[in-house]
Amino acid sequence: MKRRYKIILIILCLLFAISTLIAFLTHSDYIDSRNDVWFESNTLFVLIFIFVISQNTILDNRYIKYGFLLLIFNQAYDVLTEINYLDAISDKYDLVDTMIEDGTLQIAYLLIALGFTKLIKQINDDVSADVKMTH
Repeated sequence: MKRRYKIILIILCLLFAISTLIAFLTHSDYIDSRNDVWFESNTLFVLIFIFVISQNTILDNRYIKYGFLLLIFNQAYDVLTEINYLDAISDKYDLVDTMIEDGTLQIAYLLIALGFTKLIKQINDDVSADVKMTH
């Protein structure tokens, strides 16, 4: 594993430890659900790690890149709205909250699907061009 990835993985493990401490050692009046904070923050860290290690491969495709960034934004929003104060604000604006939570997720999935479709088409076109050159 490259040194850069090891450093990032160590940082994410430290963030995992911090999220565990926050989830289980903070006063329950501040957090809506300890388990949600813990799992959602860990999902956020996994998404960030995938994003970082994919920088020079699939993330060259802008659809996939922006789809992943939306997934990261969506997950960060989920984590932040576990804080009771922010959850209360989001509850006041239910439509906006739903658009952010569900809308960004749907757009992210669509962007990633479009990106993979373009990648597969490009690979098929490259293979077809190689086959034509050999004949």
